[in-house]
Order: sequence, then structure tokens, then C-alpha cells
Amino acid sequence: MGVSNVTVAQLEVARSITPIVSVQNEYNLRNQTSEGVLAACERLGIAFLPWYPLGGKRGLRQRR
Repeated sequence: MGVSNVTVAQLEVARSITPIVSVQNEYNLRNQTSEGVLAACERLGIAFLPWYPLGGKRGLRQRR
């Protein structure tokens, strides 16, 4: 099962209910609030799928 837009605490609750194989959270150069979730996924062997990885056109323009 996969989950989306979760915190580390929510991921732990989900894992207590069913095996979790993937997490999809927003993660990009401008928004790295999922760092803790990413670290937990790495530690637990869960795939982390970032959505909006480039931060949209606005995010790209600001990085130039």
C-alpha cells in the first residue's frame, strides 16, 4: 500500500495497520518540509516518490 502527504507520525500509524511500500509527498528545492519523512523512508526501505519535484515554473525561475 502507498500513502501520500503524510508526516512521520502518520507514516508510523499507517505502518501499524498495513505494510507500506511507498510514500508520495511534495518535495522540491523550495519545499523540503518532508525531510524527516524522506529519512524515515530511507531507514525503513520504503520508496519515496516526490511530487512537484521541480517546484513548477516559478520555482525554476527563482533558481536561475
